[in-house]
Amino acid sequence: MNNGSPIAFPGVSEFSFNSALYYDKGGRFNARLAYTYRDQFLILANDVFGQEQWVADYGQLDASASYKISDVISVFGEAINLSNSRNKLFSTNASSPAFNFERPISVEHVGMQLGFGVRATF
Repeated sequence: MNNGSPIAFPGVSEFSFNSALYYDKGGRFNARLAYTYRDQFLILANDVFGQEQWVADYGQLDASASYKISDVISVFGEAINLSNSRNKLFSTNASSPAFNFERPISVEHVGMQLGFGVRATF
């Protein structure tokens, strides 16, 4: 419960970054590896119980690659969330069982997603 002390601006993390490595071999083959990280952030300053709700820090690794078979056909693959990360929601109410980022109110686990395909240009 907020006691009148300053609170964070909702939706803004104190620290976040994106990083990517990219390789291209003359347009015939390319690959990309990217990592995104976001520190914890406030999503709700005051819920119906008078408590703040926060999303815990989160990092995710993604990858993609493609290979050009001919001038008109290429194959590609992508992997989203290779790190198998989970989003967790927490409360700041000390009497809540979800207090102090140890026991979440909710956990969102989408898991790793893989995609493969063929592209054709005409």
